[in-house]
Amino acid sequence: VAARIVAASEAGQNIRILVTGPTYTAWEKLFGEVLELLESANVAGLPCYRIYSSTHSETSPLPPTSNSVYDIEARSQDAGFQTLWAELQNPQTIVLVGTVAHQCYRIGMQGSNNPVASLFDVLIIDESSQLDVGKALFPLSLLAAKAETVLFGDHLQMPPVIATQPPRNAEWLVGSIQEYLRSRYQFPLQELLINYRSAAAFVEFGKRIGYPPALSAHSENLKLHRIGVDGQKPNNWQDAVPWFVGIEQIVNPDRRLVAVTYEDGKSGQANAFEADIVCSIAQCLFLTVSRSLDEEKDADGQIGNVSTHTQYGPDEFWDRGVGIVTPHRAQRALIVRRLRAIFPTHDPQKIDAAVDTVERFQGGQRDTIIISFGVGDPDLIADEEGFLLQLERTNVAISRARAKCIVLISEDLAYHLPSDRETILTSKAVKAYVSDFCRQTAHADVLTEGGAPRQLTVKWYEST
Repeated sequence: VAARIVAASEAGQNIRILVTGPTYTAWEKLFGEVLELLESANVAGLPCYRIYSSTHSETSPLPPTSNSVYDIEARSQDAGFQTLWAELQNPQTIVLVGTVAHQCYRIGMQGSNNPVASLFDVLIIDESSQLDVGKALFPLSLLAAKAETVLFGDHLQMPPVIATQPPRNAEWLVGSIQEYLRSRYQFPLQELLINYRSAAAFVEFGKRIGYPPALSAHSENLKLHRIGVDGQKPNNWQDAVPWFVGIEQIVNPDRRLVAVTYEDGKSGQANAFEADIVCSIAQCLFLTVSRSLDEEKDADGQIGNVSTHTQYGPDEFWDRGVGIVTPHRAQRALIVRRLRAIFPTHDPQKIDAAVDTVERFQGGQRDTIIISFGVGDPDLIADEEGFLLQLERTNVAISRARAKCIVLISEDLAYHLPSDRETILTSKAVKAYVSDFCRQTAHADVLTEGGAPRQLTVKWYEST
Protein backbone atom coordinates (compact mmCIF):
# COMPACT_ATOMS: atom_id res chain seq x y z
CA VAL A 1 0.00 0.00 0.00
CA ALA A 2 2.78 2.41 0.93
CA ALA A 3 4.64 1.59 -2.29
CA ARG A 4 1.58 2.41 -4.39
CA ILE A 5 1.18 5.73 -2.60
CA VAL A 6 4.87 6.63 -2.98
CA ALA A 7 4.80 5.74 -6.70
CA ALA A 8 1.64 7.78 -7.29
CA SER A 9 3.07 10.71 -5.33
CA GLU A 10 6.29 10.77 -7.36
CA ALA A 11 4.34 10.49 -10.63
CA GLY A 12 1.87 13.21 -9.64
CA GLN A 13 -1.08 10.83 -9.95
CA ASN A 14 -4.38 10.88 -8.11
CA ILE A 15 -5.28 7.57 -6.49
CA ARG A 16 -8.02 6.52 -4.07
CA ILE A 17 -7.16 3.56 -1.83
CA LEU A 18 -9.51 1.68 0.49
CA VAL A 19 -8.08 -0.58 3.21
CA THR A 20 -10.59 -2.91 4.84
CA GLY A 21 -11.05 -6.24 6.60
CA PRO A 22 -13.54 -8.28 8.64
CA THR A 23 -12.60 -6.70 12.01
CA TYR A 24 -11.45 -3.35 13.30
CA THR A 25 -8.22 -4.95 14.55
CA ALA A 26 -7.30 -6.12 11.04
CA TRP A 27 -7.63 -2.88 9.12
CA GLU A 28 -6.54 -0.54 11.94
CA LYS A 29 -3.24 -2.36 12.32
CA LEU A 30 -2.59 -2.30 8.57
CA PHE A 31 -3.62 1.37 8.34
CA GLY A 32 -1.24 2.33 11.16
CA GLU A 33 1.68 0.47 9.62
CA VAL A 34 1.08 2.18 6.27
CA LEU A 35 1.31 5.56 8.03
CA GLU A 36 4.60 4.50 9.64
CA LEU A 37 6.03 3.49 6.27
CA LEU A 38 4.89 6.74 4.64
CA GLU A 39 6.62 8.65 7.43
CA SER A 40 9.88 6.82 6.80
CA ALA A 41 9.50 7.53 3.06
CA ASN A 42 9.00 11.27 3.77
CA VAL A 43 5.49 11.29 2.28
CA ALA A 44 3.48 13.98 4.06
CA GLY A 45 0.31 16.02 3.76
CA LEU A 46 -1.99 13.29 2.45
CA PRO A 47 -5.64 13.20 3.58
CA CYS A 48 -6.27 9.93 5.41
CA TYR A 49 -9.67 8.94 6.77
CA ARG A 50 -10.64 6.28 9.30
CA ILE A 51 -14.37 5.54 9.27
CA TYR A 52 -16.05 4.26 12.43
CA SER A 53 -19.61 3.45 13.38
CA SER A 54 -21.34 5.62 15.96
CA THR A 55 -21.35 2.67 18.39
CA HIS A 56 -17.63 1.95 18.11
CA SER A 57 -16.32 4.23 20.84
CA GLU A 58 -12.64 3.23 20.99
CA THR A 59 -10.32 4.13 18.11
CA SER A 60 -6.86 2.68 17.62
CA PRO A 61 -3.96 4.96 18.66
CA LEU A 62 -2.13 6.52 15.73
CA PRO A 63 1.62 6.37 15.13
CA PRO A 64 3.43 9.71 14.72
CA THR A 65 2.58 10.98 11.23
CA SER A 66 2.99 14.04 9.05
CA ASN A 67 -0.16 13.15 7.14
CA SER A 68 -3.61 14.43 8.04
CA VAL A 69 -5.74 11.72 9.66
CA TYR A 70 -9.45 12.27 10.28
CA ASP A 71 -11.67 9.92 12.30
CA ILE A 72 -15.19 10.25 10.94
CA GLU A 73 -18.58 8.52 10.75
CA ALA A 74 -20.18 7.37 7.49
CA ARG A 75 -23.06 9.78 8.00
CA SER A 76 -24.29 12.36 5.52
CA GLN A 77 -24.45 15.06 8.21
CA ASP A 78 -20.86 14.45 9.33
CA ALA A 79 -18.64 17.30 8.10
CA GLY A 80 -15.65 15.02 7.73
CA PHE A 81 -17.67 12.56 5.66
CA GLN A 82 -18.89 15.36 3.40
CA THR A 83 -15.28 16.40 2.78
CA LEU A 84 -14.26 12.81 2.04
CA TRP A 85 -17.19 12.27 -0.30
CA ALA A 86 -16.25 15.37 -2.28
CA GLU A 87 -12.62 14.21 -2.54
CA LEU A 88 -13.67 10.77 -3.73
CA GLN A 89 -16.03 12.22 -6.34
CA ASN A 90 -13.41 14.59 -7.75
CA PRO A 91 -9.97 13.37 -6.66
CA GLN A 92 -7.28 16.04 -6.67
CA THR A 93 -4.71 14.08 -4.71
CA ILE A 94 -4.01 10.70 -3.10
CA VAL A 95 -6.67 9.64 -0.60
CA LEU A 96 -6.28 6.77 1.89
CA VAL A 97 -9.41 5.41 3.58
CA GLY A 98 -9.71 2.64 6.16
CA THR A 99 -12.80 1.01 7.65
CA VAL A 100 -14.29 -2.36 8.56
CA ALA A 101 -15.99 -4.16 5.65
CA HIS A 102 -19.60 -3.83 6.83
CA GLN A 103 -19.23 -0.03 7.14
CA CYS A 104 -18.50 0.18 3.41
CA TYR A 105 -22.21 -0.26 2.76
CA ARG A 106 -22.88 2.98 4.61
CA ILE A 107 -20.35 4.92 2.55
CA GLY A 108 -22.38 4.53 -0.61
CA MET A 109 -25.75 4.81 1.10
CA GLN A 110 -24.90 7.97 3.03
CA GLY A 111 -23.19 9.57 0.07
CA SER A 112 -25.68 8.83 -2.72
CA ASN A 113 -28.39 6.58 -1.25
CA ASN A 114 -26.94 3.70 -3.28
CA PRO A 115 -24.56 0.99 -2.00
CA VAL A 116 -22.91 0.86 -5.44
CA ALA A 117 -20.61 3.79 -6.20
CA SER A 118 -17.48 4.41 -8.29
CA LEU A 119 -15.19 5.63 -5.50
CA PHE A 120 -11.91 3.68 -5.20
CA ASP A 121 -9.09 2.76 -7.57
CA VAL A 122 -7.38 0.24 -5.28
CA LEU A 123 -9.03 -2.04 -2.72
CA ILE A 124 -6.94 -3.89 -0.11
CA ILE A 125 -8.76 -6.61 1.86
CA ASP A 126 -6.75 -7.89 4.82
CA GLU A 127 -7.60 -11.12 6.70
CA SER A 128 -9.66 -12.15 3.68
CA SER A 129 -9.96 -15.73 4.96
CA GLN A 130 -12.23 -14.36 7.72
CA LEU A 131 -14.41 -12.13 5.50
CA ASP A 132 -17.51 -13.86 4.16
CA VAL A 133 -18.70 -13.39 0.58
CA GLY A 134 -21.75 -11.34 1.58
CA LYS A 135 -19.84 -8.70 3.57
CA ALA A 136 -17.10 -8.64 0.92
CA LEU A 137 -19.67 -7.29 -1.55
CA PHE A 138 -19.86 -4.02 0.40
CA PRO A 139 -16.29 -2.84 -0.38
CA LEU A 140 -16.33 -4.48 -3.83
CA SER A 141 -19.41 -2.39 -4.70
CA LEU A 142 -17.36 0.80 -4.23
CA LEU A 143 -14.80 0.10 -6.96
CA ALA A 144 -14.24 2.37 -9.93
CA ALA A 145 -13.87 1.07 -13.47
CA LYS A 146 -10.51 -0.71 -13.96
CA ALA A 147 -9.91 -0.74 -10.22
CA GLU A 148 -7.53 -3.26 -8.64
CA THR A 149 -8.30 -5.57 -5.73
CA VAL A 150 -5.66 -7.30 -3.59
CA LEU A 151 -6.64 -9.91 -1.00
CA PHE A 152 -4.29 -10.87 1.82
CA GLY A 153 -5.04 -13.74 4.17
CA ASP A 154 -4.10 -17.15 5.45
CA HIS A 155 -6.38 -20.05 4.55
CA LEU A 156 -5.13 -21.96 7.62
CA GLN A 157 -6.51 -19.28 9.93
CA MET A 158 -10.03 -18.50 11.09
CA PRO A 159 -12.85 -18.75 8.53
CA PRO A 160 -15.89 -16.49 8.84
CA VAL A 161 -18.56 -17.41 11.34
CA ILE A 162 -21.47 -18.72 9.26
CA ALA A 163 -24.88 -19.27 10.84
CA THR A 164 -26.28 -21.41 8.05
CA GLN A 165 -25.25 -24.86 6.85
CA PRO A 166 -23.47 -24.47 3.48
CA PRO A 167 -24.91 -26.29 0.46
CA ARG A 168 -23.08 -29.51 -0.38
CA ASN A 169 -20.33 -29.03 -3.01
CA ALA A 170 -20.95 -25.28 -3.02
CA GLU A 171 -19.48 -24.37 0.35
CA TRP A 172 -17.63 -21.45 -1.23
CA LEU A 173 -20.95 -19.62 -1.67
CA VAL A 174 -21.22 -18.94 2.07
CA GLY A 175 -17.54 -19.13 3.04
CA SER A 176 -14.84 -16.51 2.80
CA ILE A 177 -14.25 -14.30 -0.22
CA GLN A 178 -10.79 -15.83 -0.41
CA GLU A 179 -12.15 -19.38 -0.59
CA TYR A 180 -14.77 -18.27 -3.11
CA LEU A 181 -12.11 -16.98 -5.51
CA ARG A 182 -9.81 -19.94 -4.91
CA SER A 183 -12.54 -22.55 -5.41
CA ARG A 184 -14.60 -21.04 -8.19
CA TYR A 185 -11.94 -19.32 -10.28
CA GLN A 186 -8.80 -21.22 -9.22
CA PHE A 187 -6.96 -18.02 -8.38
CA PRO A 188 -3.22 -18.69 -8.16
CA LEU A 189 -1.66 -18.23 -4.73
CA GLN A 190 1.53 -16.32 -4.00
CA GLU A 191 3.19 -17.88 -0.98
CA LEU A 192 4.97 -15.48 1.35
CA LEU A 193 7.83 -17.51 2.78
CA ILE A 194 9.36 -15.25 5.44
CA ASN A 195 7.69 -14.93 8.83
CA TYR A 196 8.58 -11.48 10.18
CA ARG A 197 6.63 -11.88 13.42
CA SER A 198 7.86 -14.95 15.27
CA ALA A 199 10.90 -17.01 16.20
CA ALA A 200 11.88 -20.11 14.22
CA ALA A 201 10.24 -22.45 16.75
CA PHE A 202 6.82 -21.09 15.75
CA VAL A 203 7.63 -21.57 12.08
CA GLU A 204 8.61 -25.19 12.73
CA PHE A 205 5.28 -25.82 14.42
CA GLY A 206 3.47 -24.18 11.50
CA LYS A 207 5.08 -26.58 9.06
CA ARG A 208 3.59 -29.48 10.99
CA ILE A 209 0.05 -28.26 10.41
CA GLY A 210 0.29 -27.38 6.73
CA TYR A 211 2.57 -24.39 6.09
CA PRO A 212 5.12 -24.61 3.24
CA PRO A 213 8.39 -26.46 4.00
CA ALA A 214 10.34 -23.45 2.70
CA LEU A 215 8.86 -21.07 5.28
CA SER A 216 11.53 -19.40 7.45
CA ALA A 217 11.74 -16.89 10.30
CA HIS A 218 13.32 -13.47 9.80
CA SER A 219 14.38 -13.27 13.49
CA GLU A 220 14.91 -16.96 14.07
CA ASN A 221 16.26 -16.65 17.65
CA LEU A 222 13.80 -14.04 18.90
CA LYS A 223 13.05 -14.48 22.61
CA LEU A 224 12.02 -12.78 25.84
CA HIS A 225 14.64 -11.22 28.12
CA ARG A 226 14.12 -11.57 31.86
CA ILE A 227 15.46 -8.99 34.31
CA GLY A 228 16.20 -9.21 38.03
CA VAL A 229 15.49 -12.95 38.20
CA ASP A 230 16.71 -15.01 41.15
CA GLY A 231 14.08 -17.74 41.23
CA GLN A 232 12.42 -16.25 44.28
CA LYS A 233 9.02 -14.65 44.71
CA PRO A 234 9.32 -10.95 43.69
CA ASN A 235 9.05 -8.48 46.58
CA ASN A 236 6.15 -6.64 44.92
CA TRP A 237 4.14 -9.79 44.12
CA GLN A 238 0.38 -9.34 44.62
CA ASP A 239 -1.00 -12.34 46.51
CA ALA A 240 -4.40 -12.27 44.80
CA VAL A 241 -2.95 -15.27 42.93
CA PRO A 242 -0.30 -17.69 44.16
CA TRP A 243 3.41 -17.65 43.45
CA PHE A 244 4.82 -21.15 42.87
CA VAL A 245 8.38 -22.24 42.23
CA GLY A 246 7.42 -24.13 39.08
CA ILE A 247 6.47 -20.88 37.35
CA GLU A 248 10.16 -20.48 36.48
CA GLN A 249 9.92 -23.56 34.26
CA ILE A 250 6.97 -22.04 32.43
CA VAL A 251 8.31 -18.53 31.76
CA ASN A 252 11.88 -19.56 30.83
CA PRO A 253 12.64 -17.51 27.65
CA ASP A 254 14.47 -20.41 25.99
CA ARG A 255 11.26 -22.45 26.11
CA ARG A 256 9.40 -20.53 23.44
CA LEU A 257 6.49 -22.97 23.05
CA VAL A 258 5.17 -24.43 26.30
CA ALA A 259 2.21 -26.66 27.18
CA VAL A 260 0.96 -26.91 30.77
CA THR A 261 -1.35 -29.87 31.45
CA TYR A 262 -3.08 -31.07 34.60
CA GLU A 263 -5.79 -33.47 35.74
CA ASP A 264 -9.26 -31.96 36.03
CA GLY A 265 -12.37 -33.87 34.99
CA LYS A 266 -14.96 -31.37 36.17
CA SER A 267 -14.48 -27.78 35.03
CA GLY A 268 -17.03 -26.24 32.68
CA GLN A 269 -16.70 -22.96 30.84
CA ALA A 270 -15.03 -21.22 33.80
CA ASN A 271 -12.04 -22.79 35.53
CA ALA A 272 -10.79 -21.01 38.67
CA PHE A 273 -7.70 -23.19 39.01
CA GLU A 274 -6.54 -22.48 35.47
CA ALA A 275 -7.41 -18.78 35.78
CA ASP A 276 -5.08 -18.59 38.80
CA ILE A 277 -2.23 -20.09 36.79
CA VAL A 278 -2.87 -17.70 33.87
CA CYS A 279 -2.87 -14.65 36.15
CA SER A 280 0.24 -15.84 38.03
CA ILE A 281 2.08 -16.16 34.71
CA ALA A 282 0.88 -12.72 33.59
CA GLN A 283 2.04 -11.13 36.85
CA CYS A 284 5.41 -12.88 36.60
CA LEU A 285 5.88 -11.62 33.04
CA PHE A 286 5.04 -8.04 34.01
CA LEU A 287 7.44 -8.05 36.97
CA THR A 288 10.38 -9.90 35.43
CA VAL A 289 10.38 -9.51 31.63
CA SER A 290 12.00 -6.73 29.61
CA ARG A 291 10.04 -4.56 27.23
CA SER A 292 12.68 -5.34 24.57
CA LEU A 293 13.13 -8.74 22.95
CA ASP A 294 16.50 -10.41 22.41
CA GLU A 295 17.85 -11.31 18.96
CA GLU A 296 15.38 -9.17 17.00
CA LYS A 297 16.59 -8.33 13.50
CA ASP A 298 15.89 -5.13 11.59
CA ALA A 299 14.82 -4.96 7.94
CA ASP A 300 18.45 -5.45 6.84
CA GLY A 301 18.83 -8.60 8.91
CA GLN A 302 21.01 -6.99 11.58
CA ILE A 303 20.41 -7.71 15.26
CA GLY A 304 19.65 -4.52 17.14
CA ASN A 305 21.73 -3.63 20.17
CA VAL A 306 19.66 -3.24 23.34
CA SER A 307 22.02 -1.59 25.83
CA THR A 308 19.57 -1.39 28.72
CA HIS A 309 16.64 -3.68 29.48
CA THR A 310 13.74 -2.10 31.34
CA GLN A 311 10.35 -3.30 32.54
CA TYR A 312 7.20 -2.86 30.45
CA GLY A 313 5.08 0.16 31.24
CA PRO A 314 1.49 -0.81 32.20
CA ASP A 315 -0.18 0.27 28.95
CA GLU A 316 2.64 -1.16 26.85
CA PHE A 317 2.40 -4.51 28.62
CA TRP A 318 -1.29 -4.96 27.82
CA ASP A 319 -1.01 -3.47 24.30
CA ARG A 320 1.88 -5.59 23.04
CA GLY A 321 3.51 -7.51 25.91
CA VAL A 322 0.88 -10.14 26.58
CA GLY A 323 -2.35 -11.46 25.10
CA ILE A 324 -4.61 -14.03 26.77
CA VAL A 325 -6.81 -16.13 24.50
CA THR A 326 -9.71 -18.17 25.85
CA PRO A 327 -12.70 -19.73 24.03
CA HIS A 328 -15.47 -19.00 26.56
CA ARG A 329 -16.80 -15.72 27.91
CA ALA A 330 -17.12 -17.13 31.43
CA GLN A 331 -13.41 -17.93 31.58
CA ARG A 332 -12.56 -14.55 30.07
CA ALA A 333 -14.64 -12.75 32.71
CA LEU A 334 -12.96 -14.73 35.50
CA ILE A 335 -9.45 -13.95 34.23
CA VAL A 336 -10.22 -10.26 33.71
CA ARG A 337 -11.66 -9.95 37.21
CA ARG A 338 -8.56 -11.45 38.79
CA LEU A 339 -6.17 -9.40 36.67
CA ARG A 340 -7.94 -6.22 37.75
CA ALA A 341 -7.44 -7.26 41.38
CA ILE A 342 -3.73 -7.88 40.77
CA PHE A 343 -3.21 -4.65 38.81
CA PRO A 344 -5.61 -2.13 40.43
CA THR A 345 -3.71 0.89 39.07
CA HIS A 346 -3.64 -0.33 35.45
CA ASP A 347 -6.16 0.84 32.87
CA PRO A 348 -9.05 -1.69 33.15
CA GLN A 349 -9.94 -1.21 29.48
CA LYS A 350 -6.39 -2.18 28.48
CA ILE A 351 -6.68 -5.34 30.58
CA ASP A 352 -10.07 -6.13 29.03
CA ALA A 353 -8.68 -5.76 25.50
CA ALA A 354 -5.75 -8.07 26.26
CA VAL A 355 -8.05 -10.98 27.20
CA ASP A 356 -10.31 -12.15 24.39
CA THR A 357 -11.37 -14.83 21.94
CA VAL A 358 -9.36 -16.01 18.94
CA GLU A 359 -11.63 -14.14 16.52
CA ARG A 360 -10.79 -10.80 18.13
CA PHE A 361 -7.04 -11.50 18.18
CA GLN A 362 -6.74 -12.45 14.50
CA GLY A 363 -4.69 -9.73 12.81
CA GLY A 364 -2.88 -8.77 16.02
CA GLN A 365 0.26 -9.93 17.81
CA ARG A 366 1.86 -9.98 21.27
CA ASP A 367 5.33 -10.76 22.61
CA THR A 368 3.74 -13.54 24.70
CA ILE A 369 0.45 -15.33 24.13
CA ILE A 370 -1.22 -17.35 26.90
CA ILE A 371 -3.97 -19.73 25.79
CA SER A 372 -6.44 -20.88 28.44
CA PHE A 373 -8.80 -23.61 27.22
CA GLY A 374 -10.40 -23.83 30.68
CA VAL A 375 -12.54 -26.91 30.02
CA GLY A 376 -12.08 -30.19 31.91
CA ASP A 377 -15.53 -31.76 31.99
CA PRO A 378 -15.55 -34.76 29.59
CA ASP A 379 -19.23 -34.28 28.70
CA LEU A 380 -18.73 -30.62 27.77
CA ILE A 381 -15.58 -31.49 25.84
CA ALA A 382 -17.53 -34.08 23.83
CA ASP A 383 -20.26 -31.52 23.10
CA GLU A 384 -17.78 -28.82 22.00
CA GLU A 385 -14.99 -30.91 20.49
CA GLY A 386 -15.31 -29.38 17.01
CA PHE A 387 -15.17 -25.86 18.41
CA LEU A 388 -12.39 -26.42 20.96
CA LEU A 389 -10.12 -28.50 18.73
CA GLN A 390 -10.56 -26.57 15.47
CA LEU A 391 -7.24 -26.37 13.63
CA GLU A 392 -7.69 -22.79 12.46
CA ARG A 393 -8.61 -21.62 15.96
CA THR A 394 -5.51 -23.20 17.49
CA ASN A 395 -3.28 -21.94 14.70
CA VAL A 396 -4.45 -18.34 15.00
CA ALA A 397 -3.97 -18.32 18.77
CA ILE A 398 -0.43 -19.74 18.67
CA SER A 399 0.70 -17.68 15.69
CA ARG A 400 -0.17 -14.37 17.42
CA ALA A 401 2.94 -14.85 19.59
CA ARG A 402 6.28 -13.32 18.69
CA ALA A 403 8.58 -14.85 21.30
CA LYS A 404 6.58 -17.14 23.60
CA CYS A 405 3.35 -19.12 23.66
CA ILE A 406 2.00 -20.89 26.76
CA VAL A 407 -0.94 -23.27 26.32
CA LEU A 408 -2.85 -24.30 29.46
CA ILE A 409 -5.04 -27.31 28.85
CA SER A 410 -6.56 -30.08 30.97
CA GLU A 411 -5.42 -33.61 30.23
CA ASP A 412 -9.08 -34.44 29.62
CA LEU A 413 -9.12 -32.13 26.59
CA ALA A 414 -5.53 -32.65 25.45
CA TYR A 415 -6.00 -36.42 25.18
CA HIS A 416 -9.68 -36.45 24.18
CA LEU A 417 -10.46 -38.73 21.23
CA PRO A 418 -13.05 -36.98 19.02
CA SER A 419 -16.06 -38.93 17.83
CA ASP A 420 -16.42 -36.98 14.58
CA ARG A 421 -14.07 -37.88 11.72
CA GLU A 422 -13.61 -34.29 10.59
CA THR A 423 -12.77 -33.20 14.14
CA ILE A 424 -10.18 -35.98 14.37
CA LEU A 425 -8.43 -34.46 11.37
CA THR A 426 -8.65 -30.84 12.52
CA SER A 427 -7.63 -31.63 16.11
CA LYS A 428 -4.10 -32.36 14.94
CA ALA A 429 -3.05 -28.78 15.78
CA VAL A 430 -3.79 -29.13 19.52
CA LYS A 431 -2.59 -32.71 19.74
CA ALA A 432 0.58 -32.07 17.75
CA TYR A 433 1.43 -29.13 20.00
CA VAL A 434 0.88 -30.92 23.33
CA SER A 435 1.94 -34.49 22.55
CA ASP A 436 4.40 -34.30 19.68
CA PHE A 437 5.93 -30.85 19.40
CA CYS A 438 6.38 -30.06 23.11
CA ARG A 439 8.28 -33.23 24.02
CA GLN A 440 10.54 -32.09 26.85
CA THR A 441 8.77 -32.69 30.16
CA ALA A 442 9.09 -31.65 33.80
CA HIS A 443 6.73 -31.50 36.75
CA ALA A 444 6.18 -28.12 38.33
CA ASP A 445 6.02 -27.84 42.09
CA VAL A 446 2.60 -28.47 43.57
CA LEU A 447 0.24 -25.53 43.24
CA THR A 448 -2.23 -25.34 46.11
CA GLU A 449 -5.81 -24.23 45.61
CA GLY A 450 -7.86 -24.04 48.78
CA GLY A 451 -5.49 -26.44 50.49
CA ALA A 452 -5.90 -29.20 47.89
CA PRO A 453 -2.58 -30.07 46.20
CA ARG A 454 -2.50 -30.26 42.42
CA GLN A 455 0.38 -30.84 40.10
CA LEU A 456 1.25 -29.34 36.74
CA THR A 457 3.09 -31.07 33.93
CA VAL A 458 5.19 -28.57 31.97
CA LYS A 459 6.12 -29.57 28.43
CA TRP A 460 8.14 -27.51 25.96
CA TYR A 461 9.70 -27.56 22.52
CA GLU A 462 13.47 -27.66 22.34
CA SER A 463 15.04 -27.10 18.95
CA THR A 464 17.75 -29.52 17.90
